[in-house]
Amino acid sequence: MGTVLEAQGLTKRFGGLLAVNNLSFSVDEGRVLGVVGPNGSGKTTTFNLLTGFIRPDFGKVIFENHEITNLKPHRIVRLGVARTFQLVRIFRGLSVYDNIRSAALLRAEGALDRRIGEILSVIGLVDKHGNEAGSLPIGDLKRLEIGRALATNPRLLLLDEPFSGLSHAEVNDIAALLRKLISQGLTVIIVEHVLRELKRLAQQVLVLDFGKKIAEGNFDEVISQPIVREAYLGGAAGA
Repeated sequence: MGTVLEAQGLTKRFGGLLAVNNLSFSVDEGRVLGVVGPNGSGKTTTFNLLTGFIRPDFGKVIFENHEITNLKPHRIVRLGVARTFQLVRIFRGLSVYDNIRSAALLRAEGALDRRIGEILSVIGLVDKHGNEAGSLPIGDLKRLEIGRALATNPRLLLLDEPFSGLSHAEVNDIAALLRKLISQGLTVIIVEHVLRELKRLAQQVLVLDFGKKIAEGNFDEVISQPIVREAYLGGAAGA
């Protein structure tokens, strides 16, 4: 089991704001890393740095022993890194099927229609394949965005708040989908505030506050640390 992704001293400043501060971490093949922290702690900025949407001022991103720091997002996807977003990004005017197809074309391998069918089955949207994506409820939109990421055949999947805005039932459904993907050996990094679900998914947790890593390790050990509880405003982290 080797290291799939490594961040080395990532630093990003926006004017006077130090959004990510000398951040280093790694995730091994087949593992799930949870990234947590209060709002504004640099979680999404970190994802943007890892996936080429913004460039760091300092530091490196290494994916499967190759530096990808300054590559464009589409090149990083072709290498095997896919992501979702806090606010779902899909083609709302296209059908569910065509949304998956548009992503699959980026790394088309083998029988495209069969691959799309497999993904629709995995994400539970076979019966809605012809629906216009913009008509879907939020839970299905989350499924579709995960499906679009899977269509690129990733070896590393980054999920930015996959449970955000969902009902309890929808959270359970998405969690079941993620557990299935993880059981198949997919390496995953998850930014999430729903800590109960994250605890069930992630073997390792990284905690950010004001862009800086303040704790890393086993979920229970990390969340119980006073510095982590203070970052979550008086112990709310365990709620």
